[in-house]
Amino acid sequence: MEKILVIKLGALGDFVQATGAFASIRKQHPNAEISLLTTKGMMPFAHNHPAFNNILVDERLKPYNLSYLMKLRSQLKGYDMVYDLQTNDRTNHLYYFLAGCPTWSGIAPFCSHKQTHPNRKHMHTLDRLADQIQVAGIEEMDSPSLLYAATESESLIEKHGFDVEKLVLLVPGGSAHRPEKRWSHYAELSNALTEKGFEVALIGAGAEEQLLRDVEKNCSAVNLCNQTTIGQLIDLSSKCAFAIGNDTGPMHIAAASGAKGAVLFGSASNPKRCAPRAEGVYVLQKDNIDAITTQEIIDTLGL
Repeated sequence: MEKILVIKLGALGDFVQATGAFASIRKQHPNAEISLLTTKGMMPFAHNHPAFNNILVDERLKPYNLSYLMKLRSQLKGYDMVYDLQTNDRTNHLYYFLAGCPTWSGIAPFCSHKQTHPNRKHMHTLDRLADQIQVAGIEEMDSPSLLYAATESESLIEKHGFDVEKLVLLVPGGSAHRPEKRWSHYAELSNALTEKGFEVALIGAGAEEQLLRDVEKNCSAVNLCNQTTIGQLIDLSSKCAFAIGNDTGPMHIAAASGAKGAVLFGSASNPKRCAPRAEGVYVLQKDNIDAITTQEIIDTLGL
């Protein structure tokens, strides 16, 4: 049986965008045993993906940890083909580290299916992935989808009495160390949506708790910070009316789960390279993210 290894370590948004490539690799190798090498943080998105027979975890220890490197090498032996979708220095080194240097899709020097597009560093993530796997003989790439990882959100919906057809998810957080990527007017937006008959829920986790509390104080939105599993967020996103948020992982989750909506960008990141792409998902960008107005969002979504 053909043995295939796919490498995708993170980060969250990049991993979500790679799910279409995972599906296309499975279609190209329908009878192969396909393993994914990823990181612990990506396990909620990895362990149920139908493309993979096995999931391996890279603990990302330092290169001079020889015992770990030998363990990793033993895990990665015997593959007929490797798709390195991470394409960084760490994974390039794996190409030389693996005995026999297997057939390899990536950017490692001298690999068999090297991606050489002159603008690869400036391409959108999806275009770059599509170009890479095309070099390896896969002509079409599926769209990203996380529906395979959904778990029921009915208990959450019933608890808060949501009418999901009127539910808007707002994602005020992301990039705590880069406040210029955070839009500041979510309470105002929530109030405007409520006036139009929508129900609003705030989505966030971890250290975003205080941020969402501050938004909650000034609107009637339901604060779901730290109350949803990733599987529930996927399910909720697939059912809601819209999702609106900053350039952050949960917006990639929402878009890849079927949610329509808007993603807000300032000058800190380039939507031409990293924005979610999905039907009904719009990008709004201004150099100063706070210059985006509530009315512009409402008009963009036709509300």
